[in-house]
Amino acid sequence: MTTETIHAPKALRYRPGEINVAAEDPFENDRLGREPFIKATSDLLKAIQEPFVIALNGPWGSGKTTTLRMLEPYLATAGVTTVRFNAWEVDYATDPLIPLVAELHDRLLSIKGYGPSFDHAKVDRLKALGSVIAKHGAIAAVKIATAGFFDLGAAAEGIAKATGEAAEEASEAFAVDLIDVFKQERQAAQQFRSLLLELTACVRVPSSDGIEPPPLVLIIDELDRCRPTFAVAMLERIKHFFDVPGLVFVLALDLKQLNASIRKVYGTEFDATEYLRRFVDLELRLPRASVSDMVEAMLSDCGADTFFDARKGHPELRKDREWIVEVIKSLALYFELTPRLVQRMISRLMLVVRQTSADHYLDPIIVVFLIFLRFHDEGLLRDLIAGRAHASHVMEKLRTVRPQGQLFYDSHVGMLIEAYLLYAHYDEHTYVAEFVERVQELDGQNVDAASRRMLEVARRYEGVRSASVWRGRIDLRRIDERITLVATDLKAEG
Repeated sequence: MTTETIHAPKALRYRPGEINVAAEDPFENDRLGREPFIKATSDLLKAIQEPFVIALNGPWGSGKTTTLRMLEPYLATAGVTTVRFNAWEVDYATDPLIPLVAELHDRLLSIKGYGPSFDHAKVDRLKALGSVIAKHGAIAAVKIATAGFFDLGAAAEGIAKATGEAAEEASEAFAVDLIDVFKQERQAAQQFRSLLLELTACVRVPSSDGIEPPPLVLIIDELDRCRPTFAVAMLERIKHFFDVPGLVFVLALDLKQLNASIRKVYGTEFDATEYLRRFVDLELRLPRASVSDMVEAMLSDCGADTFFDARKGHPELRKDREWIVEVIKSLALYFELTPRLVQRMISRLMLVVRQTSADHYLDPIIVVFLIFLRFHDEGLLRDLIAGRAHASHVMEKLRTVRPQGQLFYDSHVGMLIEAYLLYAHYDEHTYVAEFVERVQELDGQNVDAASRRMLEVARRYEGVRSASVWRGRIDLRRIDERITLVATDLKAEG
């Protein structure tokens, strides 16, 4: 094999980028098959008339954001007005009501084609009411926290820093009884909801056949990534101030993670599941994407297509991409890897690809497995690299991880990985020789399940050894160095 570098290192990226979602064809780049789910969700949303909250549930990294980015333009084709809000980008705010109302204010003013009943001044009035509600909440919070005992004059500067405009513009309100503060907030809330209902009716586009117009849809993304107090406050603000007919919320979240956030706020014994039911009317679980499709999409997004295409001229290298997909798919199935973890594995894989010429061995099965161990059990990985654990030890450890561990242990990919680990240790005479000797003692006829598996591993080991006779040993330490960049620098751009 030559040493000529065929692929272009510059083209590689270490994390998949956002896919392009075109307004005129939102499903053009839908490589995970989200279109049926999005269309069904759209039909559901268009029919809702009452106040409603939908939770789009899926683990972090499962594609919720991309799904919502496709949902938004698809809803637009049906005349549905949407407001998109990324909660994680603003979770530094003290009160989530402020950034949410700010986003709604800007979106309403940006929409064209309102009827004559629409008054732009009312949009500004809605923003002002939101500010009043938030300020009163800050005032009450300070009075409660201090039990009403503080010197306004002496503490004015500190309060201003703690509560911002609430302290500077409304210092007299701190002397007002909390009951009066509550009355003012309740009045502002009533006015806010009334005005919100009026504005919502203005932007709902009636259909020509007389059917009730679709609702205004507020899409809130990344709620589960926010700090716990902000996430809980967002839910409570939605419930108390946005509960009006014709207004529907779609919340992208991981219910498991949000449950944990709620317990951090209210205590470990708090029934977070029942609490969430007060805010969410319907849960939609995001369909699990095909792992094969997901990995293929990530590899393409990272710019690896050129690298793998250049390897097709070498028979022993041309199936590297297929093995990457197959091994990651198997590991994801048996060890329940989240899409986010798969993405992190791909990012680490790109480091190895970046150091590998297109006409050199990548060793995809071993590389992917070592990357998996790095995230799953780094201690076991270090023992394997140092020679303190051999192939059978590693597989036995994984076998006991969970019920699916046994399935992985008996799978084709599991046995192939063990065969590759055996070959990587072939120069350690005692260990490999003992394995071969045990296999030779089996007659192949009257054997139990464990012995049959050993024969299958041995058969794969012989296949690996035959295919690798011209290249020599697979060096686990060297592969680990490429994964961790301990002894190998990235190639210079050029």
